[in-house]
Amino acid sequence: MLPAFRNEHPVDTIGAGDNFAAGFLSSLLDGGSFVQAARFANATAAISVGAPGATNGVQSKSQVEAFLQSQT
Repeated sequence: MLPAFRNEHPVDTIGAGDNFAAGFLSSLLDGGSFVQAARFANATAAISVGAPGATNGVQSKSQVEAFLQSQT
């Protein structure tokens, strides 16, 4: 089991599931394992809830990678 990441300032949960799916598939397509993909997806969803709307929170793969670095 992987823990979820917290967004300390959630704004809108619309699109969190879609962003999770996109992050998961993106990581798998980049050669990540299922565990790596789930971790990347959790981070993608956590970022996504920090902005209004379904597509405003996550701007790039590097944004998600930086978020992951800040969590370790």
